[in-house]
Amino acid sequence: MKMLILSSNNGGGHNSVARSLLEEARNRNIDCTMIDAMLFLSTKRSEEMEKIHIGAALHAPSLFNIGNRMAIGLERKIRHKSRAQTRAAEHLKQFVLYNQFDIIIATQVFSAVLLTEMKARIASKLMTCFVVTDYCYIPFTAMTNLDAYFLPQKDLIAVYSRNERGRFYLPSGIPVLQQFVTEKSKTDARMELEIDPTKDMVLILSGSMGYGDIKTICRELLKTFAGTASVYVLCGRNKRLYRELADFPDTSQSLHPIEFTDSVGTYIDAADVVLTKPGGLSATEVAVKRKPLVFTKPIPGWEEENVRFFTARGMAFAGRTPSELVELTLKLISESSIRIQMKERQTQYINRFAARDILCFIEGYVASGEEPSSQKASNKALTPQNPS
Repeated sequence: MKMLILSSNNGGGHNSVARSLLEEARNRNIDCTMIDAMLFLSTKRSEEMEKIHIGAALHAPSLFNIGNRMAIGLERKIRHKSRAQTRAAEHLKQFVLYNQFDIIIATQVFSAVLLTEMKARIASKLMTCFVVTDYCYIPFTAMTNLDAYFLPQKDLIAVYSRNERGRFYLPSGIPVLQQFVTEKSKTDARMELEIDPTKDMVLILSGSMGYGDIKTICRELLKTFAGTASVYVLCGRNKRLYRELADFPDTSQSLHPIEFTDSVGTYIDAADVVLTKPGGLSATEVAVKRKPLVFTKPIPGWEEENVRFFTARGMAFAGRTPSELVELTLKLISESSIRIQMKERQTQYINRFAARDILCFIEGYVASGEEPSSQKASNKALTPQNPS
């Protein structure tokens, strides 16, 4: 069995989900390859898309909401395929045939659309899948026609299954890397990271590119806690944010900016409360760790949907201003009953073993020997394995 995972460089979440599936596949000794789907357009196009995504998120976040609404209105009307998309599908086809892949998983909607077009051009018996990475409907999914759709939660089954095409729908949850599934005690995590065990710790996750008004949030936290809590900020790849926080006036020595790190899971283990942008993956990573969670102001569009999903189920708080965020952080630190309830809700709704469940389903499906196109499973929800 050979597996291909198609990711995309427009946002760190898609790549992290792809890496979590790659990690799980290799743990199962599955021959697996991960690649950026944009490369089938061109290397230049992949780099351009990454820059456009980062630039819009940092400087014009309202464009996400406008684009999201336009996309939902247009997706069922668009029938024309660009020459670039057609060429990319042909390049993907040749790559798949040459490497003899049996299973292809897309973690972003462009790669899912591309995979759909490629599938129509190939006679090989492929299993094709789409892993959804936000807690809402993703525009242009109606333009896809794949065999299995792995969804963040069961309430989305009805939305995604409106176009009956003999698909499977599995409310698996969003896959995360093993470092988030593996638990460390707060004491061990702080010892490993050399964090003061006598103070409360507030962790701010700014996303892979360092989004949000982090400086103002830090200023308010430092003023409120007055040296009784440590504030750690994971700056991602935002070097400018790191430099600004490193030069921040902090007489209490409580602010600790951290450059890009592969130990995000350990920092979450060490924290008492986590503040994060409400990306589908970053929210899931914290909830998988069962940590008190506060969302910072969302980018309009999908992140707003993620906030609604988490807050409606009691899995997180959300604040739109720095003062609101500080107030909610203080509430979580001081009231243990609220922390306990939030952790219970996270345990109830978030499957920490999503990567395992997805690969288990795929292996079982392939082992059954049935052709994907022969399945009559439209609107059928498959229950994930119970976490052990």
